[in-house]
Amino acid sequence: MTLLGKIFTVMIFMMSLLFMSFAIMVYATHKNWKELVTAEETGLLAQNRIKEGTITELRNEQNEILNNLARERAARRAALSVLETKVSQSAQMVTQKQQELDRLNVALGEAVQQVKSAHEQLAALVAENAALKVENRDVQIARDANYAQMIVMKDKVNSLDGDMKNLTERASQLNEQVSRYKGILDRRGLSVDTPIDLIEPDLQGFISAVSNNEFVEITLGGDDGLIPGHEFHVFRDRTYLGKVVIKKVAPNRAVGQVIKETSRGVIQRGDRVATKLS
Repeated sequence: MTLLGKIFTVMIFMMSLLFMSFAIMVYATHKNWKELVTAEETGLLAQNRIKEGTITELRNEQNEILNNLARERAARRAALSVLETKVSQSAQMVTQKQQELDRLNVALGEAVQQVKSAHEQLAALVAENAALKVENRDVQIARDANYAQMIVMKDKVNSLDGDMKNLTERASQLNEQVSRYKGILDRRGLSVDTPIDLIEPDLQGFISAVSNNEFVEITLGGDDGLIPGHEFHVFRDRTYLGKVVIKKVAPNRAVGQVIKETSRGVIQRGDRVATKLS
C-alpha cells in the first residue's frame, strides 16, 4: 500500500470514529446525560479523553506518515533527478550512437559502392583474363608453329651449312682447277675471252703438199676438230719454220696459208705441223 492509501485509510478510520461518536451521542439522548457524561469509565468525558488520546496518537501517526511521505517524496525526487540525469546521458549516448550509426551507414554505403566497383573491376579483369587466355593460347599455338618452323629452318640451315661446306670445298677445288687452267691458258697464250672455236685442239700432222711456199695442205681435217682460223706451227726436226693459219677444211685434210711474218725457212712436203709446241 502506498503512502497516500495509508493516509486515506487513517482519514476513513477517523471519520468512522466521528460518526460512531455521533451515533453514541444520539443514543445517549435517551439516557441520563449526566451519568452518561460523567461516568468514570463509560461516561462521555472518559470516552472523549480516550478519543482525544486516540486522535492524538492518530495525529502523531499521521505526522509520522506525512514525514515519511515527505522523505519518500524527497528520495523519489532525488531518484527522479538521478533518473533524469541518466535519461539525459542516455539521450546524449543515443544521439552519439545515432550519429555513429549514420556515419557507419555512410561508410557502409561507400563500402557497398566500393564492393560494387570491385565486382565490376573483377568482372572486367575476368573478361580481360579470358581474353588474355585466348590470346595466350593463340600466342602459344603461334609459338609452337614458329618453333616447328624454326626446327625445319634449323634443319634446312644445317643442310645448307653442309651444302655450303661442300660448295666451299668444291669452290676451293674449282679455284685450284681454275688456277691450273689459267696457268695452262697463260702458257698457251690464251685467255678466258678467247672464243672456244678458235682454240686449237692438241693435234700433230704432216705437210702433204706445198703451193708456191704460200699455201700448204696438211693431213688433218674436220674429223680431227679443225675449223678455219686454227693455227699450226711448222717445223722440221728441231728447226722451226713458221706458222700457218687454216683457211679451208675437209673431213681428212685442210688447206692453210703461211703467215709470212713468222716464216723462218722454206716449207717442204713431209714437214711436221702441230698446234702446240712441246
